[in-house]
Amino acid sequence: MDQESVLDTVPGETKPPNVAVLALGRNMEEGHEPNRSQLAHAHDLAARARNFSYTRADLRDLFLGEGPSYESLMVAHAEGIQATSASLLTLLFQRFQHIQDANIEEHIRTAVSYSFFGLGHGMDEQVEAASLLFLSIWILDDCVMDSGEPVDRAELTAFTKEVKRLWNKHLVSPSYQHKIESSTIYDIVLFLLDRHLTLLKQLDIAPHFLAHHRTAFEFYLDSLTIELAFRALSRHPYDAYKAIRLRSSGMKFSMTLMVLLKSIAGDLLPTFSDPKLNRAIERSALYASLFNDIVSYPRESTEDVVNSVRILMDAHDNDI
Repeated sequence: MDQESVLDTVPGETKPPNVAVLALGRNMEEGHEPNRSQLAHAHDLAARARNFSYTRADLRDLFLGEGPSYESLMVAHAEGIQATSASLLTLLFQRFQHIQDANIEEHIRTAVSYSFFGLGHGMDEQVEAASLLFLSIWILDDCVMDSGEPVDRAELTAFTKEVKRLWNKHLVSPSYQHKIESSTIYDIVLFLLDRHLTLLKQLDIAPHFLAHHRTAFEFYLDSLTIELAFRALSRHPYDAYKAIRLRSSGMKFSMTLMVLLKSIAGDLLPTFSDPKLNRAIERSALYASLFNDIVSYPRESTEDVVNSVRILMDAHDNDI
């Protein structure tokens, strides 16, 4: 199969992004090299990404999963071109309201999927943290746009600039194989959670944020580990937390959502009108407490902990 025909298959509405990336990679491994023009564009895309200089045309290509920039990204994936991760994750710092399309959420979903499936190469922690930052900025913008309330745009701009500053300081590395300390990612997650809650409360749209975006939370953060989420939300000192660290990347985000709801219930509970959501918040304290009990016993294996929490959440799923 030649290169052009492979790119023609990436990705349709029914073809998962990870399958497309893997198919292209296999094609390259079998000796079907990209042409000179594609390689040049792929290198150019990565170089511009290092300076956060994507064009709107680049962004549209990546969101829609088609066009020259998208194809070049696929070539870069397969060729292992440096800064490929940064090139896609530059999307974090671009506003994308200019893309007028009813399926914008699906395009974002596709883009984030690529950050997990196509950008590994020894940078899993960076990709994971970046996807969380991407989610944070998108949800914040989306909530503000949907709320219909007056918005302090200067505040939102300052928020975005601060996230970009943190990204540049901690996560963008000149070395393609650079590994990021987990504690740095946790610090950024903590910052985002604190900043989000402050802004959302100021805008009086926190209930909308939690109720409307529960599905989005579960989709985007499903692959985050309970270690990351629970450490961030419970604010355990990293050194002390090592004794109970959990690494279950398959854990559903529903448990973490419960911990999140519990952590802010005191501030937001009076503002919720949905009785199901209120019940979920009230019960989350019990689940969070039991979760603490479970992880407090070193003799319990990670698998035991995960299974226990899954049983709890499966029994409770219908209440949300």
